[in-house]
Amino acid sequence: MPSIPARLRHFLSVATLGLVLWGCGGERPLAPSAALSGVKTIFDENNPNVSANGRYLVFSSNRDGSHNVYLYDLQERRIQNLPGLNSEQFSATQPAVSENGRFIVFVSNRLGKSEVFLYDRQTRRLENISRGNPGDVRNPSISGDGGIIAYETNSLGQWDIEVYLRDSSAPRDVQIEQPSS
Repeated sequence: MPSIPARLRHFLSVATLGLVLWGCGGERPLAPSAALSGVKTIFDENNPNVSANGRYLVFSSNRDGSHNVYLYDLQERRIQNLPGLNSEQFSATQPAVSENGRFIVFVSNRLGKSEVFLYDRQTRRLENISRGNPGDVRNPSISGDGGIIAYETNSLGQWDIEVYLRDSSAPRDVQIEQPSS
């Protein structure tokens, strides 16, 4: 059997991941044996989101039978435990992570319809951010310090953006005006 050049082996290994991480210059993928152990599976890996400081990668995967959220520490090169976040009975998708990796927002159907939840890794608590929203929600994002969460909702019959301030008790509607020309 002919030997495969190391560069090609490296490319083939990364290409089979379904999740490709590129180096800072976008010139070459990170070595999967060093940077991605624990991320490479035969299952669907979806919705990748990297923390602002580049340390954490959060994503959803069906590797445990239902879609769950996983947090990969790129510095320690391992998946972090998220006790209390995932459940076999409910899906958790579309995650985003704060800069220090403490807070993760995601969409779940825990209450019978899509809702945005905030998970605090320090306290291991879940909070329903979109509670009371009559519509569906999608695509949550979180600020670097975890203080602001934005997501899309169709509660008024079209997709709009809601912003949740963590030091407040309710989502805020944000009026985005068309710039004048």
